[in-house]
Amino acid sequence: MKTRLALTSLAALAVAALALLAVDTGPASAIVYNADRTEVFARLTLDGRVEFAVREYGGKALPERRFVDASIQHGRWLSSSVIELGGGRSGRIMARRLQSGQFEVGLRLTASEEILVPEDNRFSADDPGGSWWSSGSIVMPNVLDAFAVRRGYEQISAGYDHTCVVVARGSVDGEVECWGSNEFGQISTPDGLFYSVSAGRRHTCALSTTLDVVCWGSNEDGRSDPPAGRFHSISVGYDHACGVADGGAVRCWGRNVYGQTDAPAGKFVAVDAGHRHTCAIDDAKALHCWGDNRWGESNPPAGRFAVVSVGNSHSCALSIDGILDCWGFTDDVHPVEDLDGGRYEFLSAGGWHVCVIAQGKRLEGGRMDCVGWNGYEHAVAPPGKYFEVSGAEEHTCAFRIGDGVICWGRNGFGQTDSPSGSYASLASGYDHTCAIDADGGLSCWGANGDQQIEAPDGEYISVAPGDWHTCAVRASGEVACWGFDGYGQISDAPSGGGYLSIVAERSSACALHESGRVDCWGRNDHGQGDPPDNKFTAISSSSLHVCGVTTDAGIVCWGRNIEGQADPPAGRFTAVAAGDFHSCGLRESGEIVCWGQAEDGRTDAPEGRYTAIGAGLAHTCAVSESGRLACWGFDFWGQAQPPAGEYSAVVAGNSHSCALRSNGEIACWGITVYGQTDVPAALQAASAIAARSARAGQVRFALAADCRAHRPLLA
Repeated sequence: MKTRLALTSLAALAVAALALLAVDTGPASAIVYNADRTEVFARLTLDGRVEFAVREYGGKALPERRFVDASIQHGRWLSSSVIELGGGRSGRIMARRLQSGQFEVGLRLTASEEILVPEDNRFSADDPGGSWWSSGSIVMPNVLDAFAVRRGYEQISAGYDHTCVVVARGSVDGEVECWGSNEFGQISTPDGLFYSVSAGRRHTCALSTTLDVVCWGSNEDGRSDPPAGRFHSISVGYDHACGVADGGAVRCWGRNVYGQTDAPAGKFVAVDAGHRHTCAIDDAKALHCWGDNRWGESNPPAGRFAVVSVGNSHSCALSIDGILDCWGFTDDVHPVEDLDGGRYEFLSAGGWHVCVIAQGKRLEGGRMDCVGWNGYEHAVAPPGKYFEVSGAEEHTCAFRIGDGVICWGRNGFGQTDSPSGSYASLASGYDHTCAIDADGGLSCWGANGDQQIEAPDGEYISVAPGDWHTCAVRASGEVACWGFDGYGQISDAPSGGGYLSIVAERSSACALHESGRVDCWGRNDHGQGDPPDNKFTAISSSSLHVCGVTTDAGIVCWGRNIEGQADPPAGRFTAVAAGDFHSCGLRESGEIVCWGQAEDGRTDAPEGRYTAIGAGLAHTCAVSESGRLACWGFDFWGQAQPPAGEYSAVVAGNSHSCALRSNGEIACWGITVYGQTDVPAALQAASAIAARSARAGQVRFALAADCRAHRPLLA
């Protein structure tokens, strides 16, 4: 489970960093000033550092900390020491190295979370000892057309089945967050502050603010044992890693079956590690590759290049003019034929695809083009403007203007999940999910092989996804079902109104009528379609059994019972949740009791008082009186590792879980092969959050946990 790193102020981080912090008391070169403009100046010194200054109203400001190594890892914003500006203002020069080797500059005023960036804000550090470069004019915030960008995420890296970012929140820099598979501890981030992060297959490495490399996760072949020393950039491949060390040498570690860690001698400015080979750019901007070469992936073209990125058996680079070139196994990657031949400023080669971002104004972002194998829709970029992208084996993540981090493609371990949005009612099935908004509108997402997510128009009060079908109760009290109808789960649905809620399992469904009776239809091979004559207030179904809370607060179950999952204890209950071979009930006292199969701790309910409960295939989650989530049971996919926060309701599917936050937003976690935790953007409007928050006490929270045996999920 991921660990959030300690928060540190930007000023403290600046003191800790070894880049943009050097103090030079020697004379500065003369700067020519324009009295009516505020500009950032930069130049490349003879010792390989970039020096920064700011000019405002004809006066120069040389901050005490104003230097950065020209080969520092790209991505992170770095800050100078405080500068006194005109009009009683103060601030810091902000700079970060781009993937192309250029530096982007800006100015952040004291007590502001915004970086003011001029139109002309790119400095090319390629002329040692040359003259000062000046940026475009920086417009101050009191002018209506101020051009500012809010900081949030600073660098992203998509690994095989997990994703990591370096984030900035307000005045906080250097926090690393990871999500996705944690089978080898690859998302369990250590304490510290970092410039950059790089995610591989089973391990992750990051460059700390002290310029040493820290790795975590699997350590097979020593892949998480980086060499000591100071580094300027790092790159993690499939099961090895490389970095550019002080002095420009490339140092590699980890698996070396194909010679992928046998870096050549020389001075380098960039390196990228792939599956079985590695490529780097030397200080003359020439390409070098080593390791596996069965497809020619280690035979780079001649020329001068600014960016290199390595995939499984192909490699790509951007020339200093922004022209894309790829080599190696490119049967699935055709940049010449499939791209428009434009100029690009950002490049990322995934396992079998490549994505590039077109040159443009930095703050407005650029168009993203992706080509290559697209088996999981990961090589088709969503519409929008972007300023960074990271391609992995079967998923892609990027920073999109206006949205922050977005991810797409295969999501079997939650590696594309950065959930947001708001809902009034939620239900999770085996491989699709549905939600009802505050106005009764129904939306479903995830697997759609039988049109099970294509909900009819209308207003609804309850929804229940099954295996390949979905049923819901309309506001009129009528039942509507759609999707696969192999067992009559669609055609045999009851007619008439008066229904309050509905549950669905593998190939059947049950609905609670306002009279207290339960009607079931569809598959009935274990008696799950034969409800007793009791009167009920709530029901819950699993794959082959159903449980309900009766009007006298007892629990009655029917259907399959090979593990005792349909033998509830005596007592008074307010809610029940049926898993596959276990069930749990919420007593009137707020305590939870579970029965049935005890494997994986699925009946080991936590102590305390709870208000809501939801059971999945082999795990259960509950909301405590304080709003905290607790989950227990089978946890291979992370479905029992809820995020922190305050919640009002929870549901659980086979290998994923979702919960409703107190403010109306939704959070999902666990496996997401078919996108069943990927909430549609149309349901994420701020107005919806307010509407659902206002209706928090009226929410009817539906649960449908289809608990059949797992399909093979991974190839």
